[in-house]
Amino acid sequence: KLAVVPDNICPDSAFQDESAWVMQEGWSFLVNDGSNLAHQMGVPKCAMISSTSLAYSYHEYNVPSFAGVGQTLRLRYKAYNNSNQTMYAGVSFKNVAGADIGLIFDTLAPGSGHKLVSKQGVVPAGTVKLSFWARTNGVGLSGTMAIGEWKLDVASSADLIVDGAITANKIGAGQVT
Repeated sequence: KLAVVPDNICPDSAFQDESAWVMQEGWSFLVNDGSNLAHQMGVPKCAMISSTSLAYSYHEYNVPSFAGVGQTLRLRYKAYNNSNQTMYAGVSFKNVAGADIGLIFDTLAPGSGHKLVSKQGVVPAGTVKLSFWARTNGVGLSGTMAIGEWKLDVASSADLIVDGAITANKIGAGQVT
């Protein structure tokens, strides 16, 4: 069987360019050393926070231009939360003025541990920018939150090309049924 896998819209899903990410107080990057939290999450690098004095401390990446209005997108990421707060993480759709006009996100309850998130949403009219973000939920954070492997792609259908469906007379463009 054959499936077409879409490209990732997040330009830095593995945090290779640390300078591209806005990191408020408390957030830092953790490189997988074979035994730490990044290793437990199965990622080469994660963004994590274990303390902050801010009520809502953000980790964010802004995509300055995006054309995909009306498309259904799938957001996926790996997250971890053993803190005393709910973790929020997602992607915001922004208009020309930079205001949020829609989002796809999920929450991780306090102390919930590891989670692989997969959510879908439709890009609203007026979207010209994207912002990937994760944040804490109040003052007094204790414990650790982490996120890694951001992926955002156009959601594909579950249709596969069945083995044997492509024969010599169906090789021309648009001939596979």
